[in-house]
Amino acid sequence: MVKRLEHVPPTIQLSQEVQALLRHPDDADRVAAASAYLRRLSAYLGSLAIYVMNDRGVVLASSNDRVPDDSAIGEDLSFRPY
Repeated sequence: MVKRLEHVPPTIQLSQEVQALLRHPDDADRVAAASAYLRRLSAYLGSLAIYVMNDRGVVLASSNDRVPDDSAIGEDLSFRPY
């Protein structure tokens, strides 16, 4: 299963929406655009959630941003061994 998803991180980092978000992480429109991209990718892959984190492990965008009480945006996931 993991082998099947090896291409996902490089695919995400090439996304224009994600690149724009990483340049301007506080821009709500860019957060929304990146999250929309992640929702589409997640639906295609059949994954539960896909996140984009900054270099400190804080989630900037998430495919589950529209799920009440489940969105990881703003969460510090630096404790996870990614």
